[in-house]
Amino acid sequence: MLAHTRKRSEQNFIAQEMLNPLHRPDVILGGGSRHFLPKSVPGSKRSDERNIIEEFKEQGYTDQPTLMDMTKTAINVLSKNQKGFFLMVEGASIDKQLHAMD
Repeated sequence: MLAHTRKRSEQNFIAQEMLNPLHRPDVILGGGSRHFLPKSVPGSKRSDERNIIEEFKEQGYTDQPTLMDMTKTAINVLSKNQKGFFLMVEGASIDKQLHAMD
């Protein structure tokens, strides 16, 4: 919804595209830090030295808690929008079931 690619495996592109001011979300919650950390960090899957987490922090974003806490935070932030909001909350097991559709 905020990054457009034909391949879900392009997580590095998706991570950095979330910073695009044309469609930067109000709230970003989730895992996959290996796609947000520079390649010099053990476990990183990036091919460059961009630290997307730090770039998010510079934009005012903060670190993430549990899925329940993330959902509550998202609802608290998004419910301030008088026009309403759309929130998709997804656990890893739900996502995993659709990988066969890739």
